[in-house]
Amino acid sequence: MATLELDFNEANEVVNEAIHGHGILQAEWLEAFYQNTEGRLLNIYEAARIGAWRIYDRERLATYWEEQSKWFEGILRNLEITQGSIWAANAQFKIPALESAIQTVTDIIGACRAAYELHA
Repeated sequence: MATLELDFNEANEVVNEAIHGHGILQAEWLEAFYQNTEGRLLNIYEAARIGAWRIYDRERLATYWEEQSKWFEGILRNLEITQGSIWAANAQFKIPALESAIQTVTDIIGACRAAYELHA
């Protein structure tokens, strides 16, 4: 999961270049990056669900889902900061895959929180 955070650093550098009008290639790269990120996040969530099946203690399961929720909340903050930077610098510049990734992570957080509440 740590590599995903490192990838965000690289993406943020490309975002800075793209919003200052340094070419269409950055926009295409960012679209592909956030599409890939969304897929990776869904895979991580699916792995978390599979991991939860192996936990039989209710308290440990609640703690597990709370940890998952917090991790995804950190990812969401990163995505929203990036989106905010884009809007602040150039409201015309849009990355649909970033918006989709934000919605996906928001949905995942909701599912993690629901699982936590079920077991807490």
